[in-house]
Amino acid sequence: MTYIVLALTTAFFALTATAIRSRRHKRHPLRNSLISSQGIVDSSLDPNGSVLVDGELWLARSLNGNSIPTRTRVTVVAVKDHLLLVD
Repeated sequence: MTYIVLALTTAFFALTATAIRSRRHKRHPLRNSLISSQGIVDSSLDPNGSVLVDGELWLARSLNGNSIPTRTRVTVVAVKDHLLLVD
């Protein structure tokens, strides 16, 4: 029983570490390629939140500072470091 608990705990921490690393690493070397991409708001933008674009979760800010609710389709208009400006 102890080995099962140890194996499950180890697997949990390994998967958590992998998930954290994948969130920090973005596969788009040219972030400008994201401009005009469509995304879906994951956590409401007020004006900051997160957007899902091409299967990746990005930090985002609404372009004009308006609040955008979750599940709303948005378009990427600019990229600044790891932050997308969306409209």
